[in-house]
Amino acid sequence: MDLRRPIRFTVEEPGQKAGRFSLRMLPVSLDSLPDTLRRDSTVQFTIADRGLAENESLVVNLQPVDSGDEKRILLTGPTGQGSVTLTSAMLRDITPGSYRAYLIKQQRFRDQQHYLKVSLLAEYFTPPGPWSWNKHPTLAPPLTSAP
Repeated sequence: MDLRRPIRFTVEEPGQKAGRFSLRMLPVSLDSLPDTLRRDSTVQFTIADRGLAENESLVVNLQPVDSGDEKRILLTGPTGQGSVTLTSAMLRDITPGSYRAYLIKQQRFRDQQHYLKVSLLAEYFTPPGPWSWNKHPTLAPPLTSAP
């Protein structure tokens, strides 16, 4: 297996022709995730230069700093752009507090060469980053019209 990009791997069986397969997976980044999110607001942040392909998905993983169950939000491709939108409905059931956040990009790969079929799931994990949940969501004041 060659872990340089694109990732390549070879499957050989004694006495048979080797099958060579190439998997290309582009990384994602957590750099543009805001430090604080609110449950009453939709947030959008950039994760990559391009959107997810049809065979790709993204998991936004939130782990409480103190204790509690982690929260996973799954987004599936294809997407048209390299950004993620988390709606207030997606964030509604997350308990206020501080979290470590990281992304998991998943790619399903299937190929066949002659008699050999290959199927695998590759995952790319970002380094975890601190993320703070606003303990008291702030609602914007209503718009008023001038007389």
